[in-house]
Amino acid sequence: MSNKKVHLSLPDEEVAKFDMLRNELGMNRSQFFCYLMSGERKRIPDVVKQRNLISKLSDIDLHLRHICLKEGMDAGDVLYVHEAIKDLRSALNITSGPMDQKLGGGDKREKV
Repeated sequence: MSNKKVHLSLPDEEVAKFDMLRNELGMNRSQFFCYLMSGERKRIPDVVKQRNLISKLSDIDLHLRHICLKEGMDAGDVLYVHEAIKDLRSALNITSGPMDQKLGGGDKREKV
């Protein structure tokens, strides 16, 4: 079976929408076109759907760390913020960690 090239003419808005949707599924243009032609519907993983949320939470983590470095902050408050950051990182690892870590396989690897 040989592959043939297909050329499409689309307005800029449609190309932008096509690219946005294929990026959400993590596909290149060819894969997304074949996916649309097949008529099947894949379930979009929550991690892909919530990529923006994870990015924002990561920014919050960075800003909280920056606040903790400022002088004049009470040690108890710094400890509270660090614990909150640890909880946030734990939640992010559960949500977006590699699959083998979720299944416990990452802990069994030998460290080099």
